[in-house]
Amino acid sequence: MIPETLKKVVDDLNKLTNKYGCHHFTFSDECISPSRFDKLSDELINTKSTIFANADIRFEKGFTSELCNKIYNSGFRVFYIGMESANNRVLSFMNKGIDKDSILNIISNSSSAGIWNHVFYFLGFPTETETEAEETLDILISKKRSNPLIWWFNFSIRERFQSCTQSQKKYSVKNIKIDQKKISNYGTITTLM
Repeated sequence: MIPETLKKVVDDLNKLTNKYGCHHFTFSDECISPSRFDKLSDELINTKSTIFANADIRFEKGFTSELCNKIYNSGFRVFYIGMESANNRVLSFMNKGIDKDSILNIISNSSSAGIWNHVFYFLGFPTETETEAEETLDILISKKRSNPLIWWFNFSIRERFQSCTQSQKKYSVKNIKIDQKKISNYGTITTLM
């Protein structure tokens, strides 16, 4: 059964398509679970929607090959995914809730379905070794065909209450300097000293 909220979303998308000829949409909520994506895709397919969309997702094991094919058939073409690292120790330390093998499986599932993966990662997470960072780079290079879009960052603490700030000893972080000039509505830009 499709929840009324999802029916409303699909109804709104179809109305915008019909009224304005708009066929391209972005879903910028990375908390769309695989089960919700399954229902959303069913509704888009059932209404014969003609949208094309991209979406932020989290690496979750529920993104199976079958689901990724259904998501593609419903109109989605790009996933924006925060991988951060491809090293199991670092992923566990970040509390990402996913491991390297699951990440590679999801990338394979989505790319095989025809969905591009725009993968975000960063280097320099506290305690990450050079070897661990190289493991991430090696995996991204080996999966280049599956990841036509890769975006990287040097790690920096961006929010005052990020876990690295709250548990400095655990993350081996020392001397956090908050730049008061860079405080914004989106959080505090901080730098590691």
